[in-house]
Amino acid sequence: MKQDDARALYLRGLELCKLGDYEAAIIAADQAIMKNEDYAEAWNIKGVALGKLKNYQDAITAYREANRANPALTEAWYNKGVALYKSGDLDEAIDAYDQVVQINPAYAEAWNNKGIVLGDLGEYEDAIDAYNMAVKINAVFSEAWYNKGVALGKLGKYSEAIATYDQVIKLNPFYGQAWNNKGIAQGRLGNFEGAVYAADQAIKIDPDYAKAWYNKGVALFKLDNYKEAMDATDQAIKIDQDYAKAWSIKGEALLALNQAKDAKKCFNKASKLDPDLAMPDLVN
Repeated sequence: MKQDDARALYLRGLELCKLGDYEAAIIAADQAIMKNEDYAEAWNIKGVALGKLKNYQDAITAYREANRANPALTEAWYNKGVALYKSGDLDEAIDAYDQVVQINPAYAEAWNNKGIVLGDLGEYEDAIDAYNMAVKINAVFSEAWYNKGVALGKLGKYSEAIATYDQVIKLNPFYGQAWNNKGIAQGRLGNFEGAVYAADQAIKIDPDYAKAWYNKGVALFKLDNYKEAMDATDQAIKIDQDYAKAWSIKGEALLALNQAKDAKKCFNKASKLDPDLAMPDLVN
């Protein structure tokens, strides 16, 4: 009977968590745990609710209890990895994701998340290996394909990055960040016409995508289309008044158009917003 009561309380906590009532979910999970301190699923749902409240340290403690009670509960290891990552403990987050894939090698989301953490640590080759595992398991996992493209770009493998972003776009033609990043990679290879086209696709998906407008402006500037470059950067600035790089590239375009006075105003604005700003380039 006691176990039945614990399960009922756990299920209540699970439902409350789904409804977004996280405080009540924690109470229900605690009540379940009082009846059965080895109830791994109850510890796990308590951790989920705590994480939703951004109480990551207590969430990690709850997941550790879940791991103790049931070392094979992959969801608790996975959720622990998420909480560790959000709390800034990257090495332990990787360890948690490694536990997940050791128990279930086909857990694509864990491979993807491990790749994200490795990327944050600058270990891009290892990150790509993790993303490759994710897409091998789930070939339509567009986020993992996208993240792989980012890592390839960080390594300067722009042709491979473009092919990877093409895979993302094939799966989801409305993935604006993939279009934007494809344009960046094309620009790095000197294909500025392609960069403009890709930025335009990103802008069609999200007209308020300031970085895409900026990247379009940079590519147009590289093509010596200074008036159009200025128009694109004006759109970026309209969306984000404090976009220092956009002010700077607008200044470069004005300077190329022999409007030195207005260019100086733009450079001054950019310098005030970012005193360390170098010559603008494409950004993701």
